[in-house]
Amino acid sequence: MRYLIFLAFFIIASCTPQSGGNIKDSKDTTKPTEMQTSKINADMIGFWKHSHEEDFDSKRVYRNGKFKFPPSRGRFAFELQKGGKAIIHAIARGDGSDKQPGSWTLVGDVLTLNYEAGKRPARQFSVVSVAADKLVVKPIIN
Repeated sequence: MRYLIFLAFFIIASCTPQSGGNIKDSKDTTKPTEMQTSKINADMIGFWKHSHEEDFDSKRVYRNGKFKFPPSRGRFAFELQKGGKAIIHAIARGDGSDKQPGSWTLVGDVLTLNYEAGKRPARQFSVVSVAADKLVVKPIIN
């Protein structure tokens, strides 16, 4: 029985295409390059408000400040400023906005929002896509 398993493994391994074969090599696009990261970084500067009506799967959609939102009971938002500063708009009592100063970083595709002086735990998101009017992220649960 062991010999059959070993034989099956050997056959499968020998059938797997190797680089330089007939199948075209493709770049791994799961990690943004330095140039892609700086482009993402520049596109992310601005005000982003959660558009929960557009959320899909486990992804969250944020829209820029020009977007016309339907009425809603409070929305989390954040403003990413040049130099790594941020203003985080948490949902406050009465569905208002509680502005908290903070900072942000983008390492690879991971966006981290830090509240000033650690008043609240940091929020982390994996950036799925970014455009001038739409930011799609997947929350990272710590």
